[in-house]
Amino acid sequence: MVSFFITHRYTQNIYNFFNDAFIEITPTEKFNDWTLTLFKRDIRTDKPFEAISYALVTGGEKNKGSLLNFKQPFTFGCTLDLSKTSAPLGKRLREGIELRINKENLQGGIKGHPLKIIFLDDNYTPRLAKQNVETFISQYHTSTIVCPLGTPTTEAYLPLAVEKKIAIIFPYTGALIFRKPTLSHVVNLRPSYAKEAQALITYAYTALQGRKFAIFYQDDSYGMGPLLAAREALKKYGISSWVEAPYLRNNPNIDEPAKKILNFNPDVILFFLQSDHQPHLFES
Repeated sequence: MVSFFITHRYTQNIYNFFNDAFIEITPTEKFNDWTLTLFKRDIRTDKPFEAISYALVTGGEKNKGSLLNFKQPFTFGCTLDLSKTSAPLGKRLREGIELRINKENLQGGIKGHPLKIIFLDDNYTPRLAKQNVETFISQYHTSTIVCPLGTPTTEAYLPLAVEKKIAIIFPYTGALIFRKPTLSHVVNLRPSYAKEAQALITYAYTALQGRKFAIFYQDDSYGMGPLLAAREALKKYGISSWVEAPYLRNNPNIDEPAKKILNFNPDVILFFLQSDHQPHLFES
């Protein structure tokens, strides 16, 4: 894989270069069938990568007009934050999904069926996330939700999966509430927050010799999972006193939890929250 990029904004302006692009070469048994695919996008917009496939030997564009031969598309829905506190993560997740789906469609889809995914913004708000899922069902006629982002948002429509009305595939969350054996319509990929919290504390205690722990966490189902696991892990190492500093989702004011942590004077701070609040804590 070959990539070309210029990251510095000043350099981009000098050379009038605003493309993020890379090339992927796909080998096959016969060299004449090798494919070169160009993925590109304009970084000044929120548009996804555009993929164009060429024959490596001849340079001719491949799959031109092949979309006309596709069968009925397989449609999926994805609800995620594209405008609030989790938007940077949501946008990267969307770009990655689109990139993979574009590649699959260039190769003919799944048994001739192209993949189509609908993204809807939920502002990292449970009520809007549930509305989005209802929109997927009623307007787009799909009951498969792929890679939704956020614990409290995904929890809002979990009852639909319990009732087997929808399938939630690879939710971008490690909360334990999505890992019950009875949830046959939820398929997980990433490890749980509990395992991650236990690993962090083990490392901090054994490698960093940490003994005074502060836990800065999001006060909802997203933060409670690792918090409960952290409590058990700390007790396992004989630590009986630590400080817990919660904050409210989508609330930029963290003065109170920052003051609580500062007064405790810890040597280890655990963050169970959205990443954009970490610099705010350090500034406070």
